[in-house]
Amino acid sequence: MSELQAGRALDALIAEKVMDEPEYWSVHFSGSHYGDFKTRAEAETCAKQIQGDYKAHVQTFFDCPRYSTSIAAAWQVVEKLGNWHGFDFCLWLKSDANGQWHAGWFENGYDGLKSRCSAMAEAAPLAICLAALKAKEI
Repeated sequence: MSELQAGRALDALIAEKVMDEPEYWSVHFSGSHYGDFKTRAEAETCAKQIQGDYKAHVQTFFDCPRYSTSIAAAWQVVEKLGNWHGFDFCLWLKSDANGQWHAGWFENGYDGLKSRCSAMAEAAPLAICLAALKAKEI
């Protein structure tokens, strides 16, 4: 997995691959929402009918939660995956100079926590999303 950044593209990936939300395409023009479509071709046809293909905007997963930047939305990811393969979810702030957040699923062993699937990032929501993608092997 390449180094993913927080933002709408990652939110769309989480929505599709982790949250099992079907992919859709939204059409927007001049601040108005003109509908959601199952395929990009359908959305582009609608966009051309509205104002020509150069002004209407076609975006994927426009309305999905901001999983990678909102802790409330990221917590939905944790709830969706629950106890991944029976392992516990843990989140903590590492006490290093970089202040990185660690998120992941861990086994609680007799000698401490053992990482099964984890990630770290500069923000907790991003760390949760990256760990979730690893859990789903994406």
